Amino acid sequence: MKKILFLLPFSAALTGCFDDDSSDTAAAKITEASYAVQMVSADYASSQVATGNITGDRSVQNTVLTSDQSDYTVNSWKNYLYHIGKYNIDLVSRYDASVSLNSAEWEYSTLEDGATTSNPYKIVHSSDDTAYVIRYGSSEVWQVNPQATSAADFYVDSIDLSAYTVDGASYPRMSDAVVYNNYLYVVMQRLDASWAPQTAYIAVIDLTDNSEVDTDTASDGLPGIALNVTNPVSMAEENGTIYVAGRGNYSTDTGGLDKINATTYAVTNLIDSDTLSDLNDAANSTYFHVYDVAVVSDTQGYVSINLEQGYSTLSSMIYTFNPSTDSIGAALNIDALTDAVISDINNDANDRLWVADSTDSELIVIDTDINAQNGDAIALPLPPKKVTFLSVE
Repeated sequence: MKKILFLLPFSAALTGCFDDDSSDTAAAKITEASYAVQMVSADYASSQVATGNITGDRSVQNTVLTSDQSDYTVNSWKNYLYHIGKYNIDLVSRYDASVSLNSAEWEYSTLEDGATTSNPYKIVHSSDDTAYVIRYGSSEVWQVNPQATSAADFYVDSIDLSAYTVDGASYPRMSDAVVYNNYLYVVMQRLDASWAPQTAYIAVIDLTDNSEVDTDTASDGLPGIALNVTNPVSMAEENGTIYVAGRGNYSTDTGGLDKINATTYAVTNLIDSDTLSDLNDAANSTYFHVYDVAVVSDTQGYVSINLEQGYSTLSSMIYTFNPSTDSIGAALNIDALTDAVISDINNDANDRLWVADSTDSELIVIDTDINAQNGDAIALPLPPKKVTFLSVE
């Protein structure tokens, strides 16, 4: 049994960690389907979370969870918002957004004895009372009870993925996960000791007993699914097909997009280093990198592309693709996206694509049936990093 080192079971213990910017803290909640966006200041000195309605007046309704630490992200399950403190924060907090965005139901550590950081990236549900914490700075996925009222009840089990660690490295660097048909699919970057990306893998976990599936019984080696893309950063699942965006290395390596059949484990590469090579400017050390993927239907998907010069992102574009034909379309021609640096894309329950524009500190909503902007951009107080969606149960 893991021993969790730190817990704050009730929101009263959060005093001093966050400041609430709402004029009426009792009103900081959602009353209809909403977005929640994690924002981080340009100098990384502070962070906030903003929420607002998905339809109608979409301006920010609540600004909450202000912190003088910046390495936070968000994700959601139904009406529950998860606020995740990553490197050297190592905390997951849960808020029932329909009740209060100021008062956490609980806050628990993701550290075990002897660890200095676990760097949690995401919490994914398989049911209301079972979830999994994806930890970039650990070799173990944690199964947790999201309805726990104590730290002792929060941790349930762990899934060991240390076999995927590259020689000389510390961890397999799990970066994202999805649940489909009672299986957990965990993608790992597998960076070496110099942070260079090696062959990336997806581990497939049978959630009936948390055992790993051997996806290629005819071959020796690691049991997971070997990918074509390297340095994977995001995943999306649609009707039993998983899509993985890989950004590649920070040098001349360019990114890619893989499509994986969740049942047969067959991998199809949709974008490789040659697909969009006309975007590269080798003379100025500028190369394209695939950063994110969102899928609306069996025939409609989107992938965000960053043009990067070393560690600097110069601009971003969003390309369409057809998951059924595996064809890559054109870049969206939308004025608001010109010269934008895009930090996240995600589609809501109405199949609209939400784009986090960190250049102008705004959210841009796109009608995917006509690939045109829907309404005015949503102004934010800080640059957005991650957007997720909440329902009202």
